[in-house]
Amino acid sequence: MALSQQLDLELKKAKQQADLTGKAFNQTQTKYKYWRYHLLAGSPDPSYKLSVSTKKTTETLAQPSQEMTSFFRLVDGGTLNLGSYQTLPSSLTLKPSKLGTYRLKWKVVAIPLNHAYVKEVRQIQQEGIKQLKLSQNRLSGMLNAKKSSIMTSTIPYSSGWHATLDGKAVKVIKTNEAFVGIQVRKGKHRLVLYYQTPGLRTGLIISTLAALILLACFYLELEKAKEHKKALIFSAFSLPLGIEGTILFNAFLHQVVHHVSNFLSPFTGFSVNGQAVVGLNRGIWQFYQVEFVVSL
Repeated sequence: MALSQQLDLELKKAKQQADLTGKAFNQTQTKYKYWRYHLLAGSPDPSYKLSVSTKKTTETLAQPSQEMTSFFRLVDGGTLNLGSYQTLPSSLTLKPSKLGTYRLKWKVVAIPLNHAYVKEVRQIQQEGIKQLKLSQNRLSGMLNAKKSSIMTSTIPYSSGWHATLDGKAVKVIKTNEAFVGIQVRKGKHRLVLYYQTPGLRTGLIISTLAALILLACFYLELEKAKEHKKALIFSAFSLPLGIEGTILFNAFLHQVVHHVSNFLSPFTGFSVNGQAVVGLNRGIWQFYQVEFVVSL
């Protein structure tokens, strides 16, 4: 149903509700409200459900809405299993979940469950997977196809499924509208089906590259800090000797410790002021003091 048709139906329903309750009806405001709702929700909303019922059971064909995100898909057909009967029902009841225009091409098929049907089922079972092994995201086994055919399964189809036959990669196809299948050549084969989250490998590569870039930036910053510290240390050799030189040297040493502490504080969570050199950075202070006294 087009958006304009949807809005017309909703306005008509809103006006009828207003007339029944005696409330004022503002068509422009109401139309804007519904238009905004459909714009934010994604319009026109294609979701619906078609239910087919008999006296024994009810089966439903559903079209999801855009709100289902990764589970959203356009449904243009399907198969409904209405069960087995000794006597076929004379009618089926079709019920849509919402107003709209539905164009259906449907066919009712009844398969007799006689000896021929049982024989075909047993033949298919004989060509099924033998020596089946299952794990969390993988299954394997042996196949014996009497002719080239398509192997079907009850595993829901996803682009994350991959397959190999005799160690060679083969294409996974969608069978029966929703399930995993592969094309099989005549003969015996070893089949392996495994699931890999789509985008997982690409995500790991991007994350690894980002981590390497971050480490490289961190290393460059450390090298810059080391060069800055060396420049401050080397400048101490030009200080004069004597009492005045000692005072100036101690002031310089205080600045060195201060700069180093500022650099380390983001990683250690501590900072050092002029009176705390005998605390966190006592070892660094003593090392620089002995080193420079000897050098001078």
